[in-house]
Amino acid sequence: MTNFEEHVSGDEVRDAINRYNQDMTEPNLMEVARLLKDAWMWIPCTMYLSDNDQKRLSEFIANVGGDKDSLKEFKPMDEAKMVPDTYEQGDEKFLLVFTHEEEMMEYDDSMAKVKRPFMEVIEIAKNSNNTITGIAINAFKTGVVVRSDLWEFIEHMQ
Repeated sequence: MTNFEEHVSGDEVRDAINRYNQDMTEPNLMEVARLLKDAWMWIPCTMYLSDNDQKRLSEFIANVGGDKDSLKEFKPMDEAKMVPDTYEQGDEKFLLVFTHEEEMMEYDDSMAKVKRPFMEVIEIAKNSNNTITGIAINAFKTGVVVRSDLWEFIEHMQ
């Protein structure tokens, strides 16, 4: 079981991003980077099930009469593939992440929501089949984009 205990709270990261957006100085950017190193982020994902699990899910839904709350009880037998959501703007592609589950207001229950360390988010972006140019944090409100040229810097911060 994953330990969701955070070293840095989503509130701290969101507040630092807000300070940076109000005063885009290097010290404020460094504070955001320092906090991200030990923060956890929410990632909206599309979950793809195997054909076998898709059939089992259809049967499960039929048995519970379409009760959405009961869907939380469904457990895939095979490995499910989770694909993070991205946003494209021109030639750029951004991985979307959020400091709080509530920040993901544009997503309904059709998207899985996964909480992962920001350092793992960087690895997800680096290993994406698509060319990710930045990680957009809290894109629906006042957020920030951590461009790929900052990832290595954040990874090696002390």
